[in-house]
Amino acid sequence: MGIIYFGMAWVWVKVMIHYSDSLFKIHYLMGALVFAKFLACILHAVDYYFIGSHGTPDEAWAVLWYIIHLVRGILLFISLALIGMGFAFIKHVVSYNEKLILMTVVPLQILQMLPI
Repeated sequence: MGIIYFGMAWVWVKVMIHYSDSLFKIHYLMGALVFAKFLACILHAVDYYFIGSHGTPDEAWAVLWYIIHLVRGILLFISLALIGMGFAFIKHVVSYNEKLILMTVVPLQILQMLPI
């Protein structure tokens, strides 16, 4: 599964290079999201490998997976919120009220995702 996400990230980068004149900042954020999903799949697979071979998970791989999983969730939430606000497609700046909403909701989302 991680190979598929790596292929998707590679295609996304190639498309971004080809259409570099009409890119928005949100496209880079979505590329980072696909790459974070790839890393999460790879780290989860390595963790399962250690569980299968040794019977117990290796703590370092599990911690790395939790960190990447948290980053992936944050990237997903921020990209969905920015697209929902119309950022980069309708307007190129986020208003003061929208910044306040993001500064309130994103930390709450992070706190919600911490105890996975």
